[in-house]
Amino acid sequence: MTEQELRDYAADHISYELSMLYETAMCLEHGKALDTEIIVTNALVESFAIHARTLAQFLYYGPRRPGDVTAEEYVRNVRAWKEARGSIPPELQEVIDRTGKEIAHLTIRRPPSGDPQKRWNVAHVFRLFFRPLHVFLAHTEPARLDVGVAAFINELENPEGSSKAIKTWVAMTPGESSYHTSSPGSGLPPERSY
Repeated sequence: MTEQELRDYAADHISYELSMLYETAMCLEHGKALDTEIIVTNALVESFAIHARTLAQFLYYGPRRPGDVTAEEYVRNVRAWKEARGSIPPELQEVIDRTGKEIAHLTIRRPPSGDPQKRWNVAHVFRLFFRPLHVFLAHTEPARLDVGVAAFINELENPEGSSKAIKTWVAMTPGESSYHTSSPGSGLPPERSY
């Protein structure tokens, strides 16, 4: 893909994955009707998990099939990016595995209803992305990444720096965005699980 195609792809698709991960996390953590609306809660958890898996694979897996787009296409130096990023944390690998086994496929590995292993700690999973997204941004070739995606990542709480308010970027159409402010670093209670 050309730099312009990568930028357009990021504006359309990477921004969507980031905003859906953020918005579903916020809905799960702050939704008032979720205690009584099990279908809505389940749909939000499933959406959150699918978007978390997609972003984890984008950040940590190389292309597996023709047409796959990964972080490797956006960084200046793949080797330096992989060294700085490190291998996938076990907790993010667990998100990928659980999403496949518990949501995307019918398997005998699905925990039964009521099993504590079936719960998702949404705030914790969301925060697992802060470091690798900041490392990704530091290694990106700026001409390849949409400025809205860069701004979204830049506003996340940086594990090596101070907490900032996040400006959630929601793609309206390729190249357009709208912002609203929230605070995921302080706005997500760490103990709530689904």
